[in-house]
Amino acid sequence: MDEELVLRLQHLHNIMKMTAPCWTKSIYRYPQLVNQTWTYWKNLKNNLLIKDNFPTLLPENWKKHPEIGDNIIKACPFRSLPQKNNNKKGNVKHLHLYCTSSFLQRAKTHYNQKIEAAIHKL
Repeated sequence: MDEELVLRLQHLHNIMKMTAPCWTKSIYRYPQLVNQTWTYWKNLKNNLLIKDNFPTLLPENWKKHPEIGDNIIKACPFRSLPQKNNNKKGNVKHLHLYCTSSFLQRAKTHYNQKIEAAIHKL
């Protein structure tokens, strides 16, 4: 890659990092999402692992428990499964670059085409 392309990609990454929505940013901005997420995971019918091993109410120090914070609350809402203990975090880099969810892939393709068309008109 040439140096100009590398600089453009870094700049684009920084813009996306500061402006793109992501799950982890949302749960810190809207704390009620944390409780809603916990309630959802606790009420899944096939989720005996969480039902049997964790309290009904979300612990206040959930961020200090990796099994709760990383694998449940911060987990990617599109690709996470209750039985897994290695769910990917729903951060900006994962959701906008690496997530393989077909819904997100279609949305990214659609909006990338719109952005390219707008830039081309400039």
